[in-house]
Amino acid sequence: MLVGMATFSFSPVLQAQTPSNPPANPNAPDNSQASKTTDSTADQSQTGGTPTDSGSLQRNDSKNGPASLDNNPSNAQTTTPQDDATKTPSDANTPASANTTASSNRENSASLTADDRAFLEKAAQGGMTEVKLGKLASEKSASPKVKEFGARMVKDHGKSDAKLKTIASAKGVDVPANLDTEHQASVDSLSDKSGGSFDKAYVDAMVKDHEQDAADFQREADSTQDPQVKAFATQTLKTVKMHLSMIKEIQQGM
Repeated sequence: MLVGMATFSFSPVLQAQTPSNPPANPNAPDNSQASKTTDSTADQSQTGGTPTDSGSLQRNDSKNGPASLDNNPSNAQTTTPQDDATKTPSDANTPASANTTASSNRENSASLTADDRAFLEKAAQGGMTEVKLGKLASEKSASPKVKEFGARMVKDHGKSDAKLKTIASAKGVDVPANLDTEHQASVDSLSDKSGGSFDKAYVDAMVKDHEQDAADFQREADSTQDPQVKAFATQTLKTVKMHLSMIKEIQQGM
């Protein structure tokens, strides 16, 4: 009985002397901010970098954020402002083939002389005239041979004119698309004739024109230094000489 009473009387004393929440010491330093800093530092160390080091977070934090495909920073591809600044509009936007074509045209144009350009322009006028007069011969001639020769002019000179335009375009030379006053006058003069009168005037004009053409093409083939113009003049000269032989034979038979 005495022991139980002593125990009963001692328990309240222990509870009074050991409170669960002791009062804070007003003179003790506040460690709450330090604790928060420590916790923040621990969190940062777990993520592999500081909050401002987004590159480190992306490379090392495989749990809390996206991981880089290549963990070696030296292998990462980067684009600097200097790289973009060195790109010129022609390099960035112009196809390489366009630059090559423009450069080639400039070189081809530079290889032509004034005589070469004059030859191409004159040949274009002559070719268009031959085609127009050939069509008139097919319509107005009374001779089957003259009609046949006129059709041959339309076919052969049509092909040579197409080649000439292709070469002139590559060389940067603007050949005429219409007849000048002199050549148009020749066409108009023959347009007023028909039958035998047309045949004689047309055949005489063809002999004269092809003799002049043969001389012009021969001179250009011998003098030009441009390989494309030389090849065109040489090949067309053969056709012109063939036409001249044909029309002279028709003239002798009239």
